[in-house]
Amino acid sequence: MKHYKFTIPTKPYLACYLQALYGSPLVFTTTNYFGSTLLGFLTMRSPMKVKELEHRHVDVFNTPLEIYLPRYFLVNKKFMTDLPPQNIILLNKHFENRFVEDLVRYTLTMQLLDVPIQDATADFCTRHGIEIDEHIGLDAVFKKEQRARMAMVKRGLLPTQPMRPFAVQGLLY
Repeated sequence: MKHYKFTIPTKPYLACYLQALYGSPLVFTTTNYFGSTLLGFLTMRSPMKVKELEHRHVDVFNTPLEIYLPRYFLVNKKFMTDLPPQNIILLNKHFENRFVEDLVRYTLTMQLLDVPIQDATADFCTRHGIEIDEHIGLDAVFKKEQRARMAMVKRGLLPTQPMRPFAVQGLLY
């Protein structure tokens, strides 16, 4: 199958995260999560009008991420072959939201096994090929996890105290 090479600027830790999930080079199709998302951003011709999006000082997309899309994505004329800056910001926010969701899920699982959150955060980064203090600082990842966890607790998606299975508490014989 022939592929179309597509480059998206992103943050270094997000590039490592995506490459850990989907391999290198990244080949997105409609059968994987980010492939259908990227296809949606290629069909969006106008940016969101509700709120003006612009780069914040923390939105530095200095790592080019090469993605390969099947050519049949671009056969239909309604798909664009490049993304406007607003769509790049939205796509990176989407990548980052998925990163944080997976991070919170991983740290909650490790917390059930009595692993400290900072150790679980460092382990998550190591498992996804993210080099601490090179791609992102450990404190920044830890703060992202804490903010996301607090937001989930506020929305009622997580209990205020983590539940422990009986086997971990020692009640299951």
